[in-house]
Amino acid sequence: MESWYGGVVRGIARRSDSDLVDGSRFSWTNGRPLWLLIRSNADEHYDEHAAEIEALAPKPSAGA
Repeated sequence: MESWYGGVVRGIARRSDSDLVDGSRFSWTNGRPLWLLIRSNADEHYDEHAAEIEALAPKPSAGA
């Protein structure tokens, strides 16, 4: 999970401000700004599944 998230952050960081806010920059966004798609498909989507994701995460051992 952490490596995936780091990849997302690095990918976003490589984009210009214009890439993120100009809804016409990428045809596949159908006029929506990239930042909005990132938000709805990353952090908002994570919130929908947070309990399931956290249940799968390794638990620290009792002696740690």
